[in-house]
Amino acid sequence: MQFDNQLEQLREKFVTDLPERFQEIQTLYREQLDGNGHPEALCAALHRLAGLAGTFKAQRISELARNIEIQYNRNQHASWQESQKIIAILFNRLEEAVHEHLARPRPGKASYHKALPLDKE
Repeated sequence: MQFDNQLEQLREKFVTDLPERFQEIQTLYREQLDGNGHPEALCAALHRLAGLAGTFKAQRISELARNIEIQYNRNQHASWQESQKIIAILFNRLEEAVHEHLARPRPGKASYHKALPLDKE
């Protein structure tokens, strides 16, 4: 029982921290698009999100974050322009998945949807 309570607390912390974590990824992504970014930092943030989301059963978020990370790693071998189009599509899907996850009702908790001011560029 104690383990279940601790796991639920960690799950709630994941949901609470998700808006800030996703904003960090968005910032790193925009910096990358502007030519001022560091792909290693973006990939590391995506990798952390993919792992945490998978741990807390946010599979769609996990899969999309992992696919973006993989695409960035492949970017060295593929056409840059084609990779950027794929990454942009995956980021849009990741944003949708984050919104959906935050909007899900939680037992005894309100929706977190309003806590995520996502950019629409």
